[in-house]
Amino acid sequence: MYGVFSVSPSHVDDVKKYIARQAEHHRAASFQAEFRRILKKYGVDYDERYVWD
Repeated sequence: MYGVFSVSPSHVDDVKKYIARQAEHHRAASFQAEFRRILKKYGVDYDERYVWD
């Protein structure tokens, strides 16, 4: 499962750090929970029927 978001140049280092600690992060929160949180944070409408396999 992938999501694509644009990132401003001023946030590139933060995104790199986030990616580097993904395995650790997802031991506490599932990918699905994190993806839903991001979609909600940025006001992205979605339908659960079409998001997951």
